[in-house]
Amino acid sequence: MKMIKFGVYLLLVSGLIFACTQKYDNELVNIEKINLFLSDNRFEEPTTSNEESLSAKAFGLKLYLDLELTEDSDWEDEPDFSVKNTIDSIIITSSSNFDSEHQSGENLINHFSVFENYMFYSVQDYLSGDRVAKVNERKDGSFFESIDLLLKELPTQEENHEFTIRIVTMNNEVFEATSPSIQLTL
Repeated sequence: MKMIKFGVYLLLVSGLIFACTQKYDNELVNIEKINLFLSDNRFEEPTTSNEESLSAKAFGLKLYLDLELTEDSDWEDEPDFSVKNTIDSIIITSSSNFDSEHQSGENLINHFSVFENYMFYSVQDYLSGDRVAKVNERKDGSFFESIDLLLKELPTQEENHEFTIRIVTMNNEVFEATSPSIQLTL
């Protein structure tokens, strides 16, 4: 009897492992373009902001990946999709000096974290490689993924910043977006 219970348990565990590691090979999306907005993190969830000035402690960027479903994809069946044109590199820069080690135009990727489900992830780890996109549908029928990038290291002085995100995919597609100007206060 113990052998039968162990056999059933082994089958259940192996099925669970297979289900959790299975890729959505037939459910693919392509990144079409990116958009970048300012984000205010003073509340429970980061919200898009039109403020001219925000505390650096509550600042973030909201990155929207505009997505196109491939012909094989079925939106009604599954909202999580593998990204076909996977991301190879991500660069976040500012139009102003950020601190003594990061002058205008230098990569600030390590100064930001992805915030999702009350957890923080490194930007590079979250967006690169084989990953599953969390696809949302707009009222007009277009698709997107929203990613919250929260500032984790503060600038050393108050400056106006325009942040630019540049994404390069594995097949050398380049996507770039720049945020509106924001005064980060300390």
